[in-house]
Amino acid sequence: MFFVVSVSGLVEPAIPAVARPPVNVVHRALLLARQVHAGERRKNAAQDPYDTHTTEVATLVAMAGGTEAEIASAHLHDSVESNRDLLPYIFHEFGSEIGRNVYGLTDPPEFKDLPTLERKGLQAARLLSKSRSIKLVKLADVTSNTRSLVADPPVSWSNEKCFHTLLGARLIAEVAQGESSFLDREFARMLAQAAQVYGPLPRLYNN
Repeated sequence: MFFVVSVSGLVEPAIPAVARPPVNVVHRALLLARQVHAGERRKNAAQDPYDTHTTEVATLVAMAGGTEAEIASAHLHDSVESNRDLLPYIFHEFGSEIGRNVYGLTDPPEFKDLPTLERKGLQAARLLSKSRSIKLVKLADVTSNTRSLVADPPVSWSNEKCFHTLLGARLIAEVAQGESSFLDREFARMLAQAAQVYGPLPRLYNN
């Protein structure tokens, strides 16, 4: 019998490799994401249910030609940040591939209270060593978040925080560039729209 154990930090569980994903893994991931994020709301004026974001990320991954495991990982990409005890359960119930993807997509706890641009920079640096699947989902994530900043940003965020989030999203997208031409185009399109709202984004470094 398997029990969910408490994870004080973000450590990949030492669980034997499981040759899943099982049948209907995408639907099961969708249902778990809805359960995990039940009652959570986006911080925008519409106060959308939080799982509208995870569903949008999964839809973008599917449109990019992602595998079932990648689409399921997209549904679950924010789940462990909502419930730190959930990671061993995901490994056990969804298999090691999805578990490792979700682990790679979850910020370590020490990132949580950092200034926005510093946190995004650390996310980008961490992404450098991650798999194609993790980069694909992360690129879909920042594309969705950028679209939200254009359409209906969090009501409590200053323009500076929105601007720093966009700068950080671009850093992440540059790390993930080339994993999906569709997502590269979608992110570039969203970023161009964001620049019309928040102003041109400066380069943070010289290429």
